[in-house]
Amino acid sequence: MVGSSESVQELGVMPCAISWMFRLIYEQRQKTGARFSVRASALELSGRNEVLRDLLTEYAAGTEGSGTSPGVYLRDDPIFGAQLINQSELRAPTAEKAAYLLDAALAA
Repeated sequence: MVGSSESVQELGVMPCAISWMFRLIYEQRQKTGARFSVRASALELSGRNEVLRDLLTEYAAGTEGSGTSPGVYLRDDPIFGAQLINQSELRAPTAEKAAYLLDAALAA
């Protein structure tokens, strides 16, 4: 999914998706003047009990270094269906920031 860092031709799906998305945002901004806001979240689902872990908790505003989180969980909403609650959502205004957050999540 991530690919190799040795050459651009060996990038994985996720880095390519980040690059593609920000290129399209740039093109739309040039054509229409539209404004966009990109946010990133990264979760890990593991174990028999399907425990959710927020991989970007340390990077959330005001909590860097603390590593604490109120706990991510799924809530079943009768109107909207399953929704994630309490996950970190960090602004990623550039492809570089989004790639940094991807690297941080992978290192967590």
